[in-house]
Amino acid sequence: MYKVVIAEDDRIIRKALLKADWESIGAQVVGEASNGQDALTVIEEEKPHLLITDINMPFVSGIDLAKQVREKLEPTRIIFLTGYDDFEYLHEALLLKSDDYLLKPVKLPKLLDKAKQALDTWQKENSKSEQLATSLPLLQEAFLSDLLYSESHYTDEEINEQLEKLDLSLKASSFVVYTISVPEQDWLEALYKKSVPVTQTNTIKVIPFHGTELFILAAVTHDAYDQLVQIKNSVKELEKEKGTAFQMIQSSVYDKRTDIKKALLEVRMERMSKLADSSDTEETHSLAQLTQNHKEELEQIESFIRLFKTDTFTLSENKKIGVNLSTFISKRIHQFAATDKEDTNQIELLERIVAAKNKDELYAHIKGLLDKWQERLSAEEKRLTEDSVVTRAKNIVDDYYKDPELNLNTLAQEIHVTVPYLSQQFKAEVGMNFTEYLLKKRMEKAKQLLKEASLKTYEIAGEVGYQNAYYFSSSFKKYTGLTPTAYKKQQSESQ
Repeated sequence: MYKVVIAEDDRIIRKALLKADWESIGAQVVGEASNGQDALTVIEEEKPHLLITDINMPFVSGIDLAKQVREKLEPTRIIFLTGYDDFEYLHEALLLKSDDYLLKPVKLPKLLDKAKQALDTWQKENSKSEQLATSLPLLQEAFLSDLLYSESHYTDEEINEQLEKLDLSLKASSFVVYTISVPEQDWLEALYKKSVPVTQTNTIKVIPFHGTELFILAAVTHDAYDQLVQIKNSVKELEKEKGTAFQMIQSSVYDKRTDIKKALLEVRMERMSKLADSSDTEETHSLAQLTQNHKEELEQIESFIRLFKTDTFTLSENKKIGVNLSTFISKRIHQFAATDKEDTNQIELLERIVAAKNKDELYAHIKGLLDKWQERLSAEEKRLTEDSVVTRAKNIVDDYYKDPELNLNTLAQEIHVTVPYLSQQFKAEVGMNFTEYLLKKRMEKAKQLLKEASLKTYEIAGEVGYQNAYYFSSSFKKYTGLTPTAYKKQQSESQ
């Protein structure tokens, strides 16, 4: 139901307007006032879809009332009521983008017809606004992603145009960029919902990025600082709630908003560098984890490297990026280096980058390093394929099946993976669960010993990981259908 407010100083006219069949156009009158001042109070409380107001009222005129409504409630539609003597105000009324004006005395059918047209206009405009509000974060994210990873080169004019179009323009020319990284997408949504309400137009912009990251564009002003403090408090609250720390990185201060690409690149490079420093270098990652993490990084690095061949940055700026890239890639290569000889001579490489005479030479140095990383990654993928978690688990069982303490929990601890993960992988690759595999290993070894060795049952039990001979005999019978003594006799008679 649409909400309508009527402001008219003539009591008889006002009461007549209230008796109109508003329900027939899906509306209801939620407030009335005899002057502009009272009307403004009602409007601020009810936030109506439509205001019907007399032009000439005491205290606050209909024109002044409409001006304040336009400042505070832009979507509200307005219809003016006017007498013959009020035509001097009509020009100003039209400038306020009113939907229409009606000459007194007002005929109710005509009023309802004009009101319906105004409300239909509100519905169309509101639908557009809702669609824009829903799609705007996606469009903003796409633009930032394009700046970071696309080979396209934006001119300053094009960047300014996109910033204005996507509501990313800040009121101050100096700005900084923050990035906040969270482990899970629903946490990002929670942080985004907490951050957006505290921001003000043209002071701070908050953009969700690729599911687990939040970009914040902040003007260098006192207002922005106060809002950033509130956002940081929200981050701390969420960290406390989730029991984990998020990564927050700040760029340098930039003086031109067209430098947004440089600011984004700076925080992204810093984020990747910290990721390399904190990454787990043990050889216990699954093939899927290794492939996902490193290939995503490779794609980002390759997009950065392509920038070297564009005119986006000067040679000096490209060298700065190149130093950061080489440091990051070298750390990644070091994870796969089997010997010191295979490791990258970082100092020598940095000297070559700094001494590069042009972009092509710089590109060649970094591209060579990137190729080496890809080679190491391919080799690691092959190694993990040949030496999977399950293969290592089976090798341990082959060597330690005699240990009565060997079980799924101790095995998972030994190869540094979780019990559920090992159990799932083992079943998928071997076709039986771990307990069944260990039992088969022990029983087959027991059968071999019963055939070949003159050992007593309790001795064989100890040889295959059983501390209790009775329990061993019971397990053996369930597995073969015979007791150890009967099985040994059967084998002797068959020879």
